[in-house]
Amino acid sequence: MEDKKRLEDFFERYATGHGTEQEHEAFLDWLATLSAADQAKVSRQYYKVFKTQKTAEVTKHPTLQDRIERSLDQLEAQGSQSVSAPFKISSLQIWSVAATILLLASIAIYFLSSPNQTSMEALERVALNVHKEKATVSGHTLIRLSDGDEIDLDELPIHKMVVRSNLQIIKTAKDEVVFRSLITATRQDADLQDHVLITPKGRQYKITLPDGSKVWLNSASAFKFPSSFTAAERNVALSGEGYFEIAKDRTKPFIVETTKQRVEVLGTHFNVSAYADEHMTSTTLLEGSVRVLPRGSRKAVLLKPGQLAAISRGVQVRPADTNAAVAWKNGYFSFSGEKIQSIMRKLSRWYNVDVQYVGQPTQEDFVGTISQKEELSEILRMLELTGALHFKVDSLSSQGKERRIIVMP
Repeated sequence: MEDKKRLEDFFERYATGHGTEQEHEAFLDWLATLSAADQAKVSRQYYKVFKTQKTAEVTKHPTLQDRIERSLDQLEAQGSQSVSAPFKISSLQIWSVAATILLLASIAIYFLSSPNQTSMEALERVALNVHKEKATVSGHTLIRLSDGDEIDLDELPIHKMVVRSNLQIIKTAKDEVVFRSLITATRQDADLQDHVLITPKGRQYKITLPDGSKVWLNSASAFKFPSSFTAAERNVALSGEGYFEIAKDRTKPFIVETTKQRVEVLGTHFNVSAYADEHMTSTTLLEGSVRVLPRGSRKAVLLKPGQLAAISRGVQVRPADTNAAVAWKNGYFSFSGEKIQSIMRKLSRWYNVDVQYVGQPTQEDFVGTISQKEELSEILRMLELTGALHFKVDSLSSQGKERRIIVMP
């Protein structure tokens, strides 16, 4: 994209509907790095190409054309009403604005049909790196601020308040923290200040967001949120598992992004499980209503209380075991017809152990509820009592803090 000729070629293919998804992604990533002045230059170049192509893309999208015309009418009205500095908008400026509006609107359509997962993949990389480097070793909950600094929340005294990156951070109890924004509603860059909270294996954390919404994060999770919800939507992102109780605000939908879906709510209680090592992402609704939009789809599904949306290769809506879905929040493991691989992934995240299989794992389904306060050895013993499998525990350090569980027939 840095080469002018390549940019012109891209715009020409884009104007005629021949641009590829990869080119779209590269262009969007590159555009985000430009200054306002350089973005204006790109807009002018975009205008020239579209004028040559007789604005083909505008005529293909009458809805976009109406939106552009309304925006231009507003712009002209603003120009005629200006008293202190009256001005006249030239045809070049109008077409440049039209091209820019069209570009943004087309980008929005592109994201609805094929959302860019770059930010979610980056969130998962942050979580993975922190878990490897710090959280797993220390067992502490960390918050990575927008300026790159990190705060160990476990080292904050209860009722202690710190102020960083336009955010008040107040630890109200063990494993609980409240975030309050110091940004006024007039600040337009507020939502650009994203922070990431990471829970280690074997720990959970309750947080209160700047809008009053409450989120319970399960172990080995990462959660991205802004300093303030000043935009039209309250956007957050999750890698791992979280239970949400959303403060009602009908003017600002609350959006939870994961790698496989987008969940939109106005005020409700629901659980999202979106671990990177699970083949399925699930959203379970306990109260209210939510819309779930799978990545790469334009068709959302609307959930009712007691339903679950499961996304793997497609999306399935089915009755949910709501007690099982939020058992982790209440301090329990709940296995409802689960395979051993799924159970061991849960145990691995909670007890911070590696799992290895010898031979073909059993295909038995397991059912049961076990307290998370139980020793790992006791849970393994209960599983062995089924006669379907056996375990061997290897210690990888002299202190026995890092262990490997070997699953055998």
